[in-house]
Order: sequence, then C-alpha cells, then structure tokens
Amino acid sequence: MKKLIAIICFSIFAMGSANSGIIAGISGNIGMLDAKGTESVDGGNSTADKTEDLEIGFMSVFAEATLGDNVRVGLSYVPYALESETSENTRNDNCTHDGASGCTSTSNKVQVDVEDMASFYLSYYIDNFFFKAGVTSADVVTNESLATGSKYGDASLDGYFVGAGFDAELDSGLFVRSEIALTQYSDIQLDSTGSDNSNQINVTNLDGMTASVSVGKAF
Repeated sequence: MKKLIAIICFSIFAMGSANSGIIAGISGNIGMLDAKGTESVDGGNSTADKTEDLEIGFMSVFAEATLGDNVRVGLSYVPYALESETSENTRNDNCTHDGASGCTSTSNKVQVDVEDMASFYLSYYIDNFFFKAGVTSADVVTNESLATGSKYGDASLDGYFVGAGFDAELDSGLFVRSEIALTQYSDIQLDSTGSDNSNQINVTNLDGMTASVSVGKAF
C-alpha cells in the first residue's frame, strides 16, 4: 500500500504545485489503541488470548497541496521507528506429548518496531474547520528471542481513518492546527519459522483514537 500512496501523492502534489500553494509542517500526536492478540502454540494445541489498551505518542511531518478553495490533499510521515516495550514470559515449551516429563522452564522475549508509517488523506474545509479521511500504512518489524529458536516474520500494518479539526491562522502564513481522528487497522497474522513448533500470532480488533496538534506554514 505504501507504494500506491507514494504514486498517488506524487501525481497530486505535482498537479497541486502547478496550480496552487504547498503547505508543510510538523505534528505532535497522542492516542489510545485497543487490540486483541491471540497466540497459537504448536499448531493450535495451546492458545492464549490477551486484550490490551496501548498508549501511543509520536511526532510526524506533513505536506499538503491545495486543490481549489476547499480541498487539500496531504501526506504525513513518521521519520523514525515506533518501538514497543519488550514483553517477556516464562513457560514450559519443551514438554513431551505424553505428559509433563522433561519440561524445562524457558524464557521468551518479544519486541516490535513500527517503521515507515505514512498516511495519505483528503481534507475538506468550511472556513477554518475541516473534515478529513485517508489511508495509512506501516511496516511491523518483530524482534524476538524465543527458547524454541523460532522467528516471527514481519508484516504490513494497513488501515483507514476519519477525522475533523480546526486551523488557526497566525502571522506570515503560519498556522496552528488541532484535530482528532479515529483509525481502524486491518488484522495482522504472524507465522513462526525455524523450529519444529508451528506457532502463530493474530492481532485483531486494532483501532483507536488519536489527537494531534500541528504547526505549519503555507508557501
């Protein structure tokens, strides 16, 4: 999806720069995400579910092109990786199938980076108020240390969002913007490789709300 976002934005920004102004700035974002994670161990012989609220905070940069008096097309990008905390648990992964004999205590650590988060959106203005809708995409990079020696692959995080906000104009073309958005992400499935155990992680019901404050300038 990120390649498609880049192609669309290049085409629209080229058209916008030829006919109107460009707007650029920086945003501070905070929010809360809800997610449900299910881990299936050894081909489904054992499963574990966990539902969690995730607090997020990050900076992003954006650029917009005005198309007429009321419409803007924009692209925002997070120029660094969003790193999760390291999750660690201890369990018995090496038990024999005929009972508890041979079980040993093993430690497993998992940490996730979200990289190259990019969003493409359209905004419709009524005076200084606006409504917006768009799509977002990022790479999910897993970093794990599992006692079984297995590894989880990476995945793409895709979603769509809607939002609304307000621009307050300052001197010299500067403005301050506040907005709020609701985002719904697609499900993520990660399959393990590199060991005899066939494990799978599914992340579902991933959605949440984000509030942003931005400072920008029209050129």
